[in-house]
Amino acid sequence: MAVVFAFACAGLLISFILPQKWTSAAVVTPPEPVQWQELEKTFTKLRVLDLDIKIDRTEAFNLFIKKFQSVSLLEEYLRSSPYVMDQLKEAKIDELDLHRAIVALSEK
Repeated sequence: MAVVFAFACAGLLISFILPQKWTSAAVVTPPEPVQWQELEKTFTKLRVLDLDIKIDRTEAFNLFIKKFQSVSLLEEYLRSSPYVMDQLKEAKIDELDLHRAIVALSEK
């Protein structure tokens, strides 16, 4: 019992001492038919108004991937991210170097 308690205390101590670095991964998949139904209802309402939107699930998914991989949108996100900006402000770099750093990050 003492061994379990000792390892529990050691694990707790290590978790407080080590820096927290969280990572995550996401898998992006095309929308399922159930997820697409609400958008189809909206398309039906627009067709009544003579606005024919011609897009299917595959096209919507491809458009999302294209926008998701956009360097300019990623650069805009990095500029608005408080975490990234805090890290770069601590480095005390000028505006040109900041722009170069953000572009370099967004191209990776």
